[in-house]
Amino acid sequence: MTRGRNPSGIVRLMTAWRRGTFLRNVQTSLGGSLIPAAIGVLAMFMLGRTPHRSAAAIVLMAWTVVGYLGFTDVGLSRSASRLVSDGREAITSIVASLWRASLALGAGMAVVVAVLVALFGDAVGAGRQNALWLLTIVPVVSALQFPVIGLLEAKGSFHKLAAQRIGNALCTYMVPALLVVVNDSLVWVSIVLLVGYRICALIWLWRITNVPLSGVWEAFRSAGGGGPDRGSVRRVAPWVAASSLIGSFYLYVDRGLLAISGPRVDVWVTYVAISELMLKTYLIPTATLSVAFPWLIGNFKRRRVLIKQLFAIWAPIVTLGLAASGTVIAWLSAPVVLKLLGASSDVLKPMSAVLAIVVASTIVNWSSQAYVALLQAIDRQRMVTVMQAVLILPFTCAAIWSFGQFGVVGLSAVWALSVLVIWVLLVRRTVAELKSGVSQPTREGIEDGSHSDFA
Repeated sequence: MTRGRNPSGIVRLMTAWRRGTFLRNVQTSLGGSLIPAAIGVLAMFMLGRTPHRSAAAIVLMAWTVVGYLGFTDVGLSRSASRLVSDGREAITSIVASLWRASLALGAGMAVVVAVLVALFGDAVGAGRQNALWLLTIVPVVSALQFPVIGLLEAKGSFHKLAAQRIGNALCTYMVPALLVVVNDSLVWVSIVLLVGYRICALIWLWRITNVPLSGVWEAFRSAGGGGPDRGSVRRVAPWVAASSLIGSFYLYVDRGLLAISGPRVDVWVTYVAISELMLKTYLIPTATLSVAFPWLIGNFKRRRVLIKQLFAIWAPIVTLGLAASGTVIAWLSAPVVLKLLGASSDVLKPMSAVLAIVVASTIVNWSSQAYVALLQAIDRQRMVTVMQAVLILPFTCAAIWSFGQFGVVGLSAVWALSVLVIWVLLVRRTVAELKSGVSQPTREGIEDGSHSDFA
């Protein structure tokens, strides 16, 4: 069965909604994300208050690399979930095609990580920098793991994915932070643990898919000359991958520019600690969308009116209200939060502004994830990618200029502006699509390539 077609994907998802399985899956996915988020927040406060600042900077750089890969996942989880839920492809063919692409992408990301490690060396010292070179392994392992996660999401294995996330939080955040707090010379052990867990998790996740590796290898080796299977993968995966990479670029470009500038260690630690705290909250929309995305694919036509009301009316109002209230709360609570993070007195004022800006933009970005998921579910992945891509150069240039003029506050302000502009574009495009009477493309349109994202 696993080597053949998977025609029951949509039917299974619709039946799950009627039986209440959908809501239970959301609860399981949220629970499996909130626990890791709580572990990550606790580890962040522990690391922020440690006197071993250089070792803390190394672990924070490791978290930056792991976090970026976790958010971008080069579109592989979403692509696998999309294609398996469609039920049109052989699962072995989907995994093989995505792995074929992911190995090249993982190798490219490994080069990027190596460049960042080389540039970051001056901030932590050449001796400590050596521990970071192990992180170049992570992109390749992660690139192989993400399609497996998407496959398990489409199959509804949310309990097992929740267990994997909790293990990841312990081995990536809690234990490394504890080791550095106890003794800064244990930073090597922290990085080895972080990398080693990912290798073990890949092996375990693959085993529970029950997909024969021999079938994937056979499909991987084949030239795969065309056909509907390869055609659908080519139609979905490259655009979802590009969108994922670009979207995550916006989340991390400010941190990358700060790292390249060779910042003071205390500025780097505080800024990244704030960013990491906010990124932990992304587990909530991510966990919800991991369940909702396959459901949107299977139920878009039947739930069209509800989806239109939600995305065209209520979501924008709630997003702006939460962003405004979040900004006020963050500004008022900044002295307490920054003290818990161990920020020095000379950075309290600028970092208070950074905290308020980052909280507001994080809330807006939660909403953006939902709009991206909806547009991709109705086969508008190319449209999403184009909207994101055209803004890269102007916002990067603006961020560099603003950082030079106003420091970390200017850098975070431009980053927040880019998040807001992308959100506005996504909302407008989604509303236009829903009003135009768009529906999911027919199977014939998909397979013969006649469907256009700009139709």
